[in-house]
Order: sequence, then structure tokens, then C-alpha cells
Amino acid sequence: DTLANLYLKQGHARQALTTLETLQANAPDTTRAARIASLEARFEQPRLRRLEELLARIRESRER
Repeated sequence: DTLANLYLKQGHARQALTTLETLQANAPDTTRAARIASLEARFEQPRLRRLEELLARIRESRER
């Protein structure tokens, strides 16, 4: 998951997510898969929340 973190630091969220999903699919044990899923959730949730907030602001501005 070091590669995924590198992608994320460089701003390549989609590539980081793909890398994490690949690692998770090939994870030999559930502990590793759980750790990867946790990383995925930690990095993606704030981004999703920001996107949802942005969409809400756009909708509000269109209603005005």
C-alpha cells in the first residue's frame, strides 16, 4: 500500500483507489484486507463529503 499512498500524495486519487482495490483483492489474509479497507475509507470519505458539499452548494446557487 506504499504505492497507493504515493499516488494519493501526488493527487491521483483514482489510481490510489484502484491500487488499494487490487491489493485488497489479492490480500492473503483478512487482517491485511481490513487494513487496506480502512485506509481506503479514511482517504475516500473526506473527498466524497467535500464533493457532496460542493454539489449541494451548486444546487443551492441554481435555486436562487
